Amino acid sequence: MSKIYELYGYRLQNWDDEAENNLRRAWCPFMNAECDGGGNRYQSAIDLQINPDLKARIPEKDTIQCGVCSLQTRVGEQPWIICPRRLLSLKKGNLSF
Repeated sequence: MSKIYELYGYRLQNWDDEAENNLRRAWCPFMNAECDGGGNRYQSAIDLQINPDLKARIPEKDTIQCGVCSLQTRVGEQPWIICPRRLLSLKKGNLSF
């Protein structure tokens, strides 16, 4: 089964305060703007009004895009980029695979 590898530009295994801040703002570091679901995934939006645990972590939003940048299909294998914003990003540093 696939698992989320990157969420809002950050690897889950390296989650830190900066990553948590991106989550709170639903921020895409590849666009330097709020995540738009890759421009084509609006049906994956999450209604925070019906998810109180997530709403507590993202208090200033009512709806967010899912923020999933990449998935890993098997442990030890290269992740699959599923967001076009991530795929086309030229950003380097701690956000690259």
